[in-house]
Amino acid sequence: GEDGEPILDADGTVLFEVGSGALCRECHMPGRYYMGNDYRPDHSFRVPDPALSAAIGSPDPCLRCHVDEDSGWSQEKVTEWYGPGRTPHYGEIIERGRRAEPGAGDALRALAADDLYPLLVRATALSLLTAYPGRATEQALENALLADEAILRRTAVSNLQYAEPGRLAAALAPMLDDPVRTVRIEAAARLAGDLTRYLTAAQLKQFEPALEEYRAAMNYSADFAFARYNLGNLHSNLGEIDQAIESFETAIRIDDQFYPAKANLALLYNRRGENDEAERLLREVVEAQPELYDMAYSLALLLVEMQKYPEAATYLERAADGLPDRARIQYNLGLLYQQLQETGRAEARLRQALELEPENLDFQYALADHYLKRGLFDAALPVVEQMIATHPENPIGQQMRQFIREATGR
Repeated sequence: GEDGEPILDADGTVLFEVGSGALCRECHMPGRYYMGNDYRPDHSFRVPDPALSAAIGSPDPCLRCHVDEDSGWSQEKVTEWYGPGRTPHYGEIIERGRRAEPGAGDALRALAADDLYPLLVRATALSLLTAYPGRATEQALENALLADEAILRRTAVSNLQYAEPGRLAAALAPMLDDPVRTVRIEAAARLAGDLTRYLTAAQLKQFEPALEEYRAAMNYSADFAFARYNLGNLHSNLGEIDQAIESFETAIRIDDQFYPAKANLALLYNRRGENDEAERLLREVVEAQPELYDMAYSLALLLVEMQKYPEAATYLERAADGLPDRARIQYNLGLLYQQLQETGRAEARLRQALELEPENLDFQYALADHYLKRGLFDAALPVVEQMIATHPENPIGQQMRQFIREATGR
């Protein structure tokens, strides 16, 4: 009820009318504009945390009114009022996982196992563990298969990976009898195809009705692109390629911006040798959404297969620069630079791949081979010694060292 002036944006637009800044929702449910004109308040009711905002880019409600201040000011005010102590927020862990930052796996696994956090947060942490393969992640997902909460079981079913298909089938098969449908049908969808040959007769009897439940669920939502996409994946796994192509094409007709359908359709075209069609689809995705560096990577690999090497390098560079922590992309770009006779660039990328994964035998061999073929024995020797130390069971390191001794006489 006091007199005052509204809060204005830089262009004079009224952000907050007089008195509205004191409403609970303005601090605890800060909103954002989506698609340019759709203002949505946060659906939760959070404690304002300017430090979290600075760390991960979440809204800083203080600065929505105090438009002439910055994040440092709002953080100082919180410290002034409440002291220097601050409880770490799970949002920072989730953000690290979404960026696939090295070393975030332990924090994600701890978050997923902590029942003090909301279920959706724990399930999100579980889903992000796919970027951190290894026995610890397998154990976290195995534990989640036994959780009381269906969302954790379903997330585990969706993300569990083993190198041995029989082991994966054995882990997923019991979930076909889960009391919650979303868990059953996700298990059936993952088992569909080659994994069914690892099922027992009793498990196959459970598989068939669960798979029909999955089909029914997707057909119920078949006017949405995601359902057609899921059906396309199912048909592909079952070897029903024509039906898979039809489902992906229908998904694209429903939503031309639904890039996963284009990516998977391109993969099917590639398998059938229709690379021109595959290239067209991937180019559409990359041109419409250049921030999707994985799609640039897929297009680059296709162009390499089509022997369009200079153009492939352009897209592989985009992927490598956009995903600098993906060692395999750096490695592939190094090999492509070798093909293009760009020796310096090849060495730099191969070294970057090895720095990211120092014990990867493929990367060790590629860099050592790069040096040996150019007579750079002094540069090759430390890499070869590293191969021997980390992979003593593989004779290739010893063979390379012997080659260096014979070539140099030492």
